[in-house]
Amino acid sequence: MIFQRGVAVGWELPPVSRQMSLRQFEERHPLLYGEGTWPHKNIHSDAEAARAEGLNEPVGSAPTFFALVTRAMMTCFGAGWVVGGRTSLKMIKSVYARNFVAARGVLREKLREGDAVRYVFDVWVENETREKVVVGTASALVPAEVDAR
Repeated sequence: MIFQRGVAVGWELPPVSRQMSLRQFEERHPLLYGEGTWPHKNIHSDAEAARAEGLNEPVGSAPTFFALVTRAMMTCFGAGWVVGGRTSLKMIKSVYARNFVAARGVLREKLREGDAVRYVFDVWVENETREKVVVGTASALVPAEVDAR
């Protein structure tokens, strides 16, 4: 866990980044949905299937990019993410195998919840040209004594 005591509103999550690849897109579906539950030829792993749906090339599936936000929160907050974490995320732009993406976030507010403080972040995933592809919020709980405002 890399959370720092008493961070203020405006604090930035350390980014989590990844270079995408068609191989990752192909391998992701059995991991997410189970072996044999997703057609092998689909818009996420097959150029022909993507073109049939009006896309120029295969696109990544949203959970692949939501996972980057999850990793950033888990890295920073550990149990505060696992036990009290929340997200609300929306995919707003396609991501292709050639893209490099990074999850980022900025602390928007700290809310008292019983013996804990909820750290609420505006989060997003951006591509290599800094275009946002995912937007939303994520939050984690920190014990009040650790928050030490």
